[in-house]
Amino acid sequence: MARVAFDNVQIDALPSLFEIGQTESADAVRRQYAVQRAEVANDNVDIVSTQVDILRSRFNDPENGVAALAERVETNFTSIQGARDDLSVQSGQLVEITADITDLNSEINSRATIVQLQDAQADNASARAQLSTTLRSEFDGDIAALDQSLSTEIDSVTGKIESMYAVRLQVDNDGTRYIGGYGLSNDGTTVQAAFDVDLFSIGRLGAGKVQPFIVDTSDGNVYIDRAMIAVLNAGELSAITTKTGTLQVDRLTTAAPNSTAGRVELSGQGSYALWGGSGSKTSGNAKWYVDQAGNFVGRDITARGDVEATSVKAGTVNIIDELMIQGNAVVVPIGYKSDAKTNQAGDVWAEVARINVPAGKLRSATPAFVSFGFNYEFEVWGTGNASVGVRLLINGSIEYEYIIEKILVTNSNSSSLVPINRSGAYNFGRQITLGTSAATVALEAEFYTTNNVDNGERATFNRYMFMQALKNSAGM
Repeated sequence: MARVAFDNVQIDALPSLFEIGQTESADAVRRQYAVQRAEVANDNVDIVSTQVDILRSRFNDPENGVAALAERVETNFTSIQGARDDLSVQSGQLVEITADITDLNSEINSRATIVQLQDAQADNASARAQLSTTLRSEFDGDIAALDQSLSTEIDSVTGKIESMYAVRLQVDNDGTRYIGGYGLSNDGTTVQAAFDVDLFSIGRLGAGKVQPFIVDTSDGNVYIDRAMIAVLNAGELSAITTKTGTLQVDRLTTAAPNSTAGRVELSGQGSYALWGGSGSKTSGNAKWYVDQAGNFVGRDITARGDVEATSVKAGTVNIIDELMIQGNAVVVPIGYKSDAKTNQAGDVWAEVARINVPAGKLRSATPAFVSFGFNYEFEVWGTGNASVGVRLLINGSIEYEYIIEKILVTNSNSSSLVPINRSGAYNFGRQITLGTSAATVALEAEFYTTNNVDNGERATFNRYMFMQALKNSAGM
């Protein structure tokens, strides 16, 4: 059985024409078109309702080459179509607004358009809704456009379920097209956001405002003023200043690996836990290193504080200040040494070495051992005796005195005779006792001759004096 309900077309036109001059013309028109159709034939349903509303204003001046158009076209549509048990329903609206002006003399066209579409569709297997807006401006061949699209869709056949929002921005400038935008989507398992932009920032604009988060895709950098990050995995981390509670890395280096520039590496892998040098990371290229067993290898080591060790192995030990042994100190470096040769007058005691002991340096009434000595040389002639003596003084008082060498001179005082030249060395050690007060330990030498003996050169050199004693613990 077939039944036709109606099929109707309605047209309503309201034109208004104006003749401005011999060539100019203008019109303002409003037109409405209504198309309605309803038909049910056997099992098929076809119901359509469409309404078009046009508002148009035009101006044309062929003589001056100017034409202008302002137009709004609105189309509303609905439909129900298909078999009785498989219907497809659609309802929507399309609106297009246009402003257009053309100057034929300058060959410039200026046009602005807004298009908006609303569309809703549903059938026995799917449902879909769409809302889109397009803005487009054209001038002298350049284009600026913006497309915004919102859509939702459920399709029981394919299993697709999705909501999406997207914005697309396009600029054509002097023949070069540049496109960007962003989009959001949700497919029921994943929500995604994508931005096709050169610079992305979060913050407040204007004077005094800040943008604490910036992504610059032109150089691939992300700029963050401050960040609180629970876990950070980075292939490369560059920072002027870093404050962290715990920093866990496979390798930390101050320069590129195998760089010829000097660098320091910290690593929990390989042979070296801490390594400083240049080139490949080997013991030969290292200035110093600490291996994974904790052994330190370096060249020159300067320690500002204490050094504790179970044992010390050294080819040569040079104690510059003090040597501590089980809480007691052996004051090794309190001493004097000079290789210079010094001439001195005869028949007088002359100081050749001195040690000044600061107050509180030594324990009270503690024995100290003093090593001292020097090399000497002199020449004499005539008849009589000549001798070389040495003495040790503590605070100006003689502690020790000794005649190193005494000779009998039997040459007459004649220029034709060769003088007697003597040289030698004297080295000695002596135990002394010093208190906690400041003290001076001096070494003196004397070249003595009787009245009938003349002296030539008299000199001492390689002079030294060193003292060893227990240190006062309070003065440490």
